[in-house]
This record gives sequence, structure tokens and C-alpha cells, in this order.
Amino acid sequence: MAKKSYLLAIIFIATIGILLAFSEILKAFDEEDTYDALSDYSIKILEPDNSPEYVPILDYQDPSAIADAYIIRAEVTPDPGDEGFIQWTSEGPSNPFWLLGNVGEEIEFTPQKPGSYKVTAHFVKDGKEATDDSEEIIAFKVEITEPTSFPVYIKARDITNPDPANDAFSLAGIIKPENLAPQGIISWQVINDSPSSGIFTFPHSLTTDFSAEVPGDQYVIELSFEIGDKIAHDKTKGNIIVFKTEIIGPSSYPVYIKAHDPANPDPPTDHLDLSGKITPSTMVGQGAVSWSVVNNTPEPGHFSAPTSLNTSFWSDVAGEYFIELKFEVGSKTSTDTTDLINVVGVGITNAPPADVQVCDLYPVEADGEPPGGAYLWSLAGAGEFLPDPTSPTVDFRPLPILGGVYRFGVGPMVLEAEYTLDVTDSDTAPTNSAFPELLPPITHWNSTSNILANNNCYNFATNIQTNSIAQPGRAHGILLTPSNMNCADVSNAAIADGLVPVDPNNLCHTSSLPNSHIVALVISPFGNPACGVPPDYHRYRVESAGNWPHKPGRTPAINHDYSNNVITNPETADRRSGGGTCVWNYSDFCGYFDVPPGVTIY
Repeated sequence: MAKKSYLLAIIFIATIGILLAFSEILKAFDEEDTYDALSDYSIKILEPDNSPEYVPILDYQDPSAIADAYIIRAEVTPDPGDEGFIQWTSEGPSNPFWLLGNVGEEIEFTPQKPGSYKVTAHFVKDGKEATDDSEEIIAFKVEITEPTSFPVYIKARDITNPDPANDAFSLAGIIKPENLAPQGIISWQVINDSPSSGIFTFPHSLTTDFSAEVPGDQYVIELSFEIGDKIAHDKTKGNIIVFKTEIIGPSSYPVYIKAHDPANPDPPTDHLDLSGKITPSTMVGQGAVSWSVVNNTPEPGHFSAPTSLNTSFWSDVAGEYFIELKFEVGSKTSTDTTDLINVVGVGITNAPPADVQVCDLYPVEADGEPPGGAYLWSLAGAGEFLPDPTSPTVDFRPLPILGGVYRFGVGPMVLEAEYTLDVTDSDTAPTNSAFPELLPPITHWNSTSNILANNNCYNFATNIQTNSIAQPGRAHGILLTPSNMNCADVSNAAIADGLVPVDPNNLCHTSSLPNSHIVALVISPFGNPACGVPPDYHRYRVESAGNWPHKPGRTPAINHDYSNNVITNPETADRRSGGGTCVWNYSDFCGYFDVPPGVTIY
């Protein structure tokens, strides 16, 4: 029993010794411990070396801020080697957050509260220390105090018509300590991937208004404060959404619709389709949409869906109308207004036929002439009115646009400046334009093996059957070979046969339409040497419906291109030919030609 007690006593004493030794080690790292003076060594804080030194309080959730933590360094003289260690302590409004600990020649000092700090470096060796105090370190921060709730909505700013109540909001910030504010530089800016830089009324003041001309839902605003060579930042904590309301349809003005007659409605001509757009599109559904007539008109008109972005408008009374689209979200409103919409009233008594040929002339007539007024003929499509579009009776000439539906009618009276528009009726007349019908038709060229085998693309395009595999210029002594298979030579050969180059944008004045037809010329400058195909030309012709069939060599005439699409434009068609591994491309587009009466080919 005595031996056992003796052994326990020895263990107890040893344990006490270990604990005391460990306690001494802990004391060496305790910021509150003090040591005797160490006279053999001196320590000096190298940085900071300014008085005062400014340090921004970092945002610990921002990795870029952590990377810019404030570095403090000290040096011991003479160099102690591996003996001793440097420990750091601080005095100030808060304990700092030592990112990498508070022991070492270099530490990262990150105070957590604004105010004045002093940092002390301790070199500890053998229970003694040498110390040095830093210059004053002033920790500062910047905070955005307004707005306090998100999301924030403002409409996109129109520089020609500013609306501060709807296109701006207030920002406010604070600098801590507050007495630093006059000593540094305050800046507001838009950051990240925001759609634009926006506009700040006072970009270097703690209070400012912000607006932006570009809509978007990714605006982030930063307030920064720079003093010395240090900068503190804060950014808005929620969505700032700049939205814009636009009327996108109709896209051109002035617009004419006839007055609606409840007893005889005619939606194609007495209704106007309206469409709007809210940007960013994420805003759709978050606010209220409304359409309304905003000028002083004889009546407010009618809307098929007044709270939808897409609606139709009509009015029973002729006059000038301006229509507004409004979008409201939160306390902000954004609007857009149409240009002039004319509800007009003049009737057409002599309309053109339902089907007309391009470049031909058709007399049209409108009825009634309001006192002091004038007529204005307008057209949705390509055409012209001769000699004067303001006359009640004019000649209408449809212009070639490869087919299409023309809708033309009478616009409003145009009175002198002292009169207002006063129209009591309206009318429109639809007609369908077409190129001349070519006879014989396509089926003729595929009807017999003799016609099929002995007539090529040139025969088909000119609509002249020679049963000779006709070639451009051959009837006039010109021989085309692979060496001169190019746009210029093939065009000149066709011109010798009587074809005439034309301007596709001015066919009625550069061709014989409607007493002729139009063809297109393309060239394959290389053919396909690998399978023995030399350079070649090819032609297409336009049909009455505006499509462009062609006859590849001795094969059948067809309406489609290499990709099996109906050809509506030879310039954009897939002009490859052949098949399998032997394919060549008519890559060069040479232009358009008129085929007037009297062309001779062989």
C-alpha cells in the first residue's frame, strides 16, 4: 500500500511539472503577457510608416477584399536567426481579425470596427522582449444607407424628356469615422456586368440620384471612398431594375385606318394592331399594362385587350389619334406613345383589278372632295402613283417585288395649317401583283423526250424552244469555251442575242415589262475537274407567282434548288448541281436580264 501511494505521488508531481511547462509555453503566445526588457535586440515596425495610416475594413464575404488585407511588417536587429519570435498586439475599438495569426515578421491586420488603432510588435526571446509601436492606424469603412429595400424599380431615362419622379432614385452613404469624409474622395459607379454606366447627379457626394438610359435587371452600384492610397467599398444589396416600355408595332408612321362602321365592320382596314415590349422581359407580369388614347380626340376609341401587350385599336370617328402604352410597377411608371394615327374617311370608287401585272398602269379613282382638302394616295407594298399622288384620279403602277399583296388607299385630307383634319369616310382596295405569265408553261418543257433532251437552261430561261441545246451568242457568231466562262463574256454573248441587262431595283424603267420577262445568270467558274465537269453557266427565269424555276441541262425543268427548296430568290438559293460525289457550284451571281420580244438564240 505504501509503495502504491509513493508511486501515485511521483505521477502527481510529474503531471504538475508538465502542466507548468505547458503554461509557460502558452504565456509566450498570450497577448496579455509582459516580459522583461531585452537589451541585446531591437525591433522596428517597417510598415506602416505613414502617420496616420488608413486601413479599410474588409468585407469578409468578398474574396477580392480579403486578398487586399493590410500587411504589417517588422524587423529585428541583429538578425536573431531561429531564436525568439515576433508577436503582435493591438489597441483600438475592436480586436483585429488576424487572417494568418498574430505571430511572425509579417501579418495581415484586419480591424473589424472603424476608429483609431495602434499595433505593437514584440520580439520575445528567453522570457524577455523588445517592442515597437506603430504609427496611428485609422480603420475606415463606407456604407450605402439608401435604398434600404429591394428591388428598386426606375424607368429608363429619356434624355430628351427627363422624368425624375419615375426615372431616378436616391442613393445615400456614410463614411465611418465621419470626420474622414472631407479628407478623401467619394465615388459612385456602376459595377459588374451592368448594362450601362448610368448617370449620377453628384457622383462624388454621399447623396446622389441615379438614372440610366439602358434598361436591364443587372444593375449593381458601388460607393467607394479613397483616402491616401487605400479604398473602401460598399455595393447595393439587391436588384436595381431599369425598365423601359416601347410600342414596337406599328413600326412606321403615319398610320391610316378607316373609321369603323359598327353596322359594317371591316377588321382588316378599320382595326390597327398594336404591340408593346417591356425591357427587361423579366418584368412582364410584375406590373400593370394599359393602353389608352391620350390626346383630345372625338372619342376614346376601342381596344380589344387594353391590359395586354398585344391589342387592336379601332374608332368609330375619324380624326388624329395618339395612343399611349403604360407600364406601372411599384411606384414607378414608364410610357411610350405612338406617332400620328389617322382614322380617315375617303372612299375608293374605281379600284384596280384583284390581280395586276407589274409595271402596267391601272387608273384608280376616289370619291368626294372635302372643301379645301386634298387627297393623298398611300401604298403598303411596292408601287407608284402617276402623275401626282394627291390627285383624286391617278394611275397606279405596281413595281416588281417578286409578287406580293399590295394594299393601297386614300390617306387623310391635307389642309392648310390653320385647319384641322376632318375626314368622314374611308376605304381601301387590295390587289395582288404578279409577273407576266409565261407560255408555254413549265410542263411543256418536260412533255416529250425530244424537248427534254434537246433544250437546255438557256432555251427554258428565254422561253424559246430551238431543239439545238442553245448557247449564248452562238446565233450571232460568238463561241463560248471553258476559258471564257465568266460573267462578263457570257453576259456579252447573251446581249448579242438581244437580252438586256436590267436594274432589279428599277425594272419598270430598265426592262420591257409587262411585255417581257426577267431571267438571272450564274456561273460555275471551276466546275468539278475531279469528275470531268468544266466551267459552266446556268439561268433561271421568273414566273408569275414570283418563283424562279430552271432546267439543268437536258434534265427536267424544276422549281426547287439543290436543297429541294422552292426558289424565291436566285441570289440566295442553293445553286449547286450534280449529285453523289460529283457536285459543282454556280457560285458567281452575274445579274438579271430582260428578255424582250425579238430575242434570237440558237
